[in-house]
Amino acid sequence: MNDDFIKYDVLAALYQLDMIGEYITSVELETLVSIDTPVTVKDYFVTIMKMLPGGITPGGLITELNSIVSVGEFGQTAYGLITIDSYSHSEDYSAYILSALADLNTTSPYDLGLDAGGISLVALSNYTGETGVNELITEYSTWISTSQLDSGGVVPRDVVWGETTYPGTENAASISQVILGLLANGVDPCSTDYTKGTNNLITRLLEYQTDSGSFDWAIGDEHTEDLAFSTPQAFLALVVFQTYSNTYGPVNPYDFN
Repeated sequence: MNDDFIKYDVLAALYQLDMIGEYITSVELETLVSIDTPVTVKDYFVTIMKMLPGGITPGGLITELNSIVSVGEFGQTAYGLITIDSYSHSEDYSAYILSALADLNTTSPYDLGLDAGGISLVALSNYTGETGVNELITEYSTWISTSQLDSGGVVPRDVVWGETTYPGTENAASISQVILGLLANGVDPCSTDYTKGTNNLITRLLEYQTDSGSFDWAIGDEHTEDLAFSTPQAFLALVVFQTYSNTYGPVNPYDFN
């Protein structure tokens, strides 16, 4: 957060801590949000997730989103569902719920991988009463447990682009997304299912923290910290875990109902 820019992850975390007013006023937040011009489903998610923690009602933005929202890759299906579910409004988005759940059933969180799968688990947390949803959550959660590294972390699958294969790298951002997905469904990332040796998902994430308190993306890489990407995500994951530790119930940081 600064005078020119704010990360939605940070606002969501401060909302959980009831500390937004200590860092930004509603007028300052409205000024920062006013420069956003959402176009894609993810854009609407980001903008609305900046507004709701500060008590700003999205109003017409949610209507605009409902008119263009569609399923898609890289977590788009989940971002649309999370955003339209995020607060009480009068929009009828029942058709999108059906298409989103059908899409996530066809391309499950497991199929999507760590990051898109993690955010999809957050989206599914509101629909555990629907047929097949608990099975999708279990499939992803079990995959994380069985594929967890000896370090206590997780590694994304290799990505093939053209003729080049980019190997997956264990990183703080992906670990954070996994933690958020599990916690939204009340799954403890520190349980024995997610512990390897002396490390679990939370303690492994903390090993990415630098001396300044920020987080690096990958341990041992050429960068000293990642303030734009890994740090906000890790901050939110740890704050949500703190909330979970006080209640031992599901915590969805994007639910403002």
